Amino acid sequence: MRSTLFEMFRYNYHILKDGILVFVCLAESSMKLKVCFGFLEEIKKRFREKYSNEEIVIAKTYDMSTSFAETFKNQMVTVICYLGNSTLIQTYYNSSREQDKK
Repeated sequence: MRSTLFEMFRYNYHILKDGILVFVCLAESSMKLKVCFGFLEEIKKRFREKYSNEEIVIAKTYDMSTSFAETFKNQMVTVICYLGNSTLIQTYYNSSREQDKK
């Protein structure tokens, strides 16, 4: 397994490679690395729990998008903070929301 960070403008692409699978998280550069890679690790774990190696190897592009969408969505929590006249929308992953804020 290999982790990589690719910076572009004010965003970071966090990439986690696991065999033939690649998991990617795009986040603002201010987001902590441990949060982004923690999210990717959790998504990888849940993906591996849901699909066998055989299913992964024979899958066509986007075959698992629909069946994994609900699992992915359940890992996300969107928090809306109101700051004066503007709205800040921040997304955290479900497993350790309190730690994400640190």
